[in-house]
Amino acid sequence: MGSPNTEFDANSDTYYWRLQARDRDENLSTRSNIGSFEAVEFDGRNFNEKTNANLRTYYDSKEITLEGIKPGLTVRASVDEDGTLYKNGTDKGTGSRVQNGDDLYITVRSSNTYDRTVSSTLTIANRELEFNVTTKEESDD
Repeated sequence: MGSPNTEFDANSDTYYWRLQARDRDENLSTRSNIGSFEAVEFDGRNFNEKTNANLRTYYDSKEITLEGIKPGLTVRASVDEDGTLYKNGTDKGTGSRVQNGDDLYITVRSSNTYDRTVSSTLTIANRELEFNVTTKEESDD
């Protein structure tokens, strides 16, 4: 038996799905489907950034809810190494399969240096949102 193989065209909203299977006589059959996302939608204004952050502190982005993915289809969501992905309130490390209605946010640890920005990018299919955490300036106290 085979398993589905889904590929995405990085320059469009097109996906290619292919499943190969062998029957008991070892005949190979292939099924495929080409489709497109209506749109993976999220409001990036709700993601925002954190400024004047304390040193070595974890900050959460605002939560976004996914819309526009065809029913029954899941896509890969990932963050780079400076962030942690949360799906529906559960820590998913650096990535997870997501679908319509999933709530996502990321957590980033601020720098241990004053006036520095740490960023993490959330990638869903071919869409990206960046979350920046900038530490406060050093005071003369």
